[in-house]
Amino acid sequence: MKKIYIVIYSCYDDHEIYGVFTDKMIADKFGDLYGGYVEEWEVDTIADKIREGLNAYSIYLNFGDATVEDIYENLPVTINQCLNNAAEESLDGFHVSLFAKNKEEAVKIAKEKLYQYKQLHNL
Repeated sequence: MKKIYIVIYSCYDDHEIYGVFTDKMIADKFGDLYGGYVEEWEVDTIADKIREGLNAYSIYLNFGDATVEDIYENLPVTINQCLNNAAEESLDGFHVSLFAKNKEEAVKIAKEKLYQYKQLHNL
């Protein structure tokens, strides 16, 4: 993954970006010189998924029998969850966010995650 380094200056609730760098050493030096701190960010994570032909899916499964309750494709609000392969039990079932080539593959992966979750928690 490609990374960038963002130098940020903060004063109370005020935050300002002082610079963006591809070289961590330069970012650290710049931050030291101007009183900022450095945050590291990965870039092009979504671009890599698009190049691979993957779509973002948000899937809600019935916790008991793993039937699909809802499935959403390429919903912008779930992109970060998909990047983290989020899987969690919720009040109304089991929610999984992931990248996959198609709905069938996404459902298969989501059901595998539910099975793993149940085994991990002895359910």
